[in-house]
Amino acid sequence: MSAHIAQDLDGRLRELMARAHVPGLSAVVVEEGQLTWSGAFGRSLEELMQTDVLAPLGMLHSTFAWAPSEDPAVAAAHDKSSV
Repeated sequence: MSAHIAQDLDGRLRELMARAHVPGLSAVVVEEGQLTWSGAFGRSLEELMQTDVLAPLGMLHSTFAWAPSEDPAVAAAHDKSSV
């Protein structure tokens, strides 16, 4: 994937997120079985869980952790720190 296409995709995804009020998103592009682009935008799953799920329920001392699956058919979570 060319740098120009990746930059366009990056901008378009941010625009669509804003229009649809999507707080966080991760996406990948796979071409001929190879990962050619990945991006994470907005708030992470961990941040969303803390602010939008746990805190409103009064669970101020709770935490959220993602356990990756060993099953290759299961999609994995993605965050900015792993890009």
